[in-house]
Amino acid sequence: MKASLAHEAPAHSPFGGSVAARVLRCPASVGLVERVPAHLRRSSAYAERGCALHSALALLLDDNGPSLESLVGRTIGDYAITDGDVENSLRPVFTHITALLDAPGTEFYLERRVGFPTIPGAYGTADLLIRIGNTIHVVDLKFGAGVRVTALTPDGDEDVINAQLLFYAAAARHSLREFFAGVETVVLTILQPMSIEADAEMVSSVEVGHAELDGFIAIYRAACEEALSEFPRLARGDWCRFCAARPICPAHTGPLLDLAQTAVPTPANESATPKERKPVPRISISKWGSQVWDRHEDDWYVEPEWCSRRLFEEEIFAGEIWDPAAGLGRVVRSALDMGFPVRASDIVFRQSTDDYLDELKFQTDFFSCDKPTENIVANPPFGIVPPFAEHALNLAARKVALVFPTARLNAAHWLVGMPLRRIWLMTPRPSMPPGHALAAGGKVGGGKTDYCWLIFEQGWTGTADVAWLGRDAPSASVPTAPARTESSVRAALASR
Repeated sequence: MKASLAHEAPAHSPFGGSVAARVLRCPASVGLVERVPAHLRRSSAYAERGCALHSALALLLDDNGPSLESLVGRTIGDYAITDGDVENSLRPVFTHITALLDAPGTEFYLERRVGFPTIPGAYGTADLLIRIGNTIHVVDLKFGAGVRVTALTPDGDEDVINAQLLFYAAAARHSLREFFAGVETVVLTILQPMSIEADAEMVSSVEVGHAELDGFIAIYRAACEEALSEFPRLARGDWCRFCAARPICPAHTGPLLDLAQTAVPTPANESATPKERKPVPRISISKWGSQVWDRHEDDWYVEPEWCSRRLFEEEIFAGEIWDPAAGLGRVVRSALDMGFPVRASDIVFRQSTDDYLDELKFQTDFFSCDKPTENIVANPPFGIVPPFAEHALNLAARKVALVFPTARLNAAHWLVGMPLRRIWLMTPRPSMPPGHALAAGGKVGGGKTDYCWLIFEQGWTGTADVAWLGRDAPSASVPTAPARTESSVRAALASR
């Protein structure tokens, strides 16, 4: 038994299964989401990939479905399926599901829309419902490579069952009564082939009975009624991660708006009296030392070496560092010097005086890359920082660090809803001339723009810290990383 697959997704319910956990924890979010302007409801590359892989799996489960290998290069929606998608995501999920479907007498529904009892307008689409004997498996597919999702999550002294799975199970029992007739056990399962936890199991399951489903119906109905009341609860937490209301939510915009009025720490030299202050040497303004440089056609500007060196001394990173806007390779060199495994790329190959760094670089458009990494650290073109940051967060499992003009922070509304963990204000003001200025032998100095490092951390939902990153300040903390020599990096590259 298999339902036909709809090619157009139905409109989302404000009380649907995918938002059940958020509605339970923050009923006020329902009304806020309805007020979000259409131009702020952007679909990420991460979401496009997930939709494409869901559709690909549905094709595979069809009686006359294609082979796994034939899906490589196929475009579904706006996403082209890669060999990595097939081998790392589709194949293990398909293998697990077909093993369940091969059981004698199995019946199943694929991508079945189900309505939730007692709540008008509450519905969702269950990925897979499988009945084997007196047991029904409610399966939800997670093709993202981000935070791991489990069927059962520890919360203090108790374990919390995944609300999305409970919603689909209760709604399916209500909508498919014949399918559920005589069922004694319901197995709720998350299939997530990739996540930031490298050794995590793909399958996470928990068994529930009818009593648990009845209890969830009552609790969820109460939360939905509160959402429609005059003063529903507004609460910030992990459930905000994919909420469309984050750009207008008071719990998120309040801290960001306060950032403009934050009293940042004062550098030691600034706290001294005029007589105690050390004289600041003036740099003569030369052709390249003034801020009248011709704009580079690719917005390629080169930061001083100390900017990335000091970042790696103060900010804790773990794992590979990838600079997808490598330029001359200054971030990469700093990462190598600190012992990190590295990856370096740019849309244009920029030859430097470091032959070893040039050997590491490869030429590619960052926005066409889909290979995951652990950290991305870069000085990207400032005009494309918002989409650059979004794509970087889709690929980096741990942290993303990007250079950004400090003066643009007050108008950087795109930061609302992002996991902004820390802002490092670089001091003294670093001069960042265009690459062609350095290539022509120009002197660097007299910069008139302040810059900072924006640090994004996966899973972070709190307020961003603000701190100084001084060029000559002693290291407050040094990241621990395994010793890594250039020869070992060469060996690692050769093995790829």
